[in-house]
Amino acid sequence: MYIERSKKHGDRVSAHENCACTEMDGLELDLIRVWPAGCDFARTKELLVLLAEMYPARWSESSCFGRELTAQRLGRYLAHECGVFSRKNSKGHRGYCLPEIEEVAR
Repeated sequence: MYIERSKKHGDRVSAHENCACTEMDGLELDLIRVWPAGCDFARTKELLVLLAEMYPARWSESSCFGRELTAQRLGRYLAHECGVFSRKNSKGHRGYCLPEIEEVAR
């Protein structure tokens, strides 16, 4: 969902631009809060479910973004903004390592 900002320059901006939340603010801390106890590695799918359950106003369909947080959006944010990349564990599951998330949350 987009609205026109400037016809001359063709700029487009999300219709949720005026939302009270800044879309991805606090994601790193929310990830740490929902992280499964006793695990250094968590699967992406599991983290997405936990985020949506624990913080529905931020990461579910009821968020100002209007959709649940996806694996792709999570991965892009963590890679581009934090330098944290998903990896596969020994069972071939894709996910993230807690120490890396904790480091960028400081």
